[in-house]
Amino acid sequence: KNIVHQSNMMLLLLIMIMVAAAQNISFSGDHGIIYSPGYPDNYTNQLNQHYIISV
Repeated sequence: KNIVHQSNMMLLLLIMIMVAAAQNISFSGDHGIIYSPGYPDNYTNQLNQHYIISV
């Protein structure tokens, strides 16, 4: 059960990151994971993606 729950949470986090990137929204927290757009597939040529990471 716990593995399925963690999988669902990771998918939700990935979707939220993609939406945030499209809308210039910030996230904060004590930990997180950033995936390349389209992960695990390749990203498109000439993709211009910016992330600001503050620690």
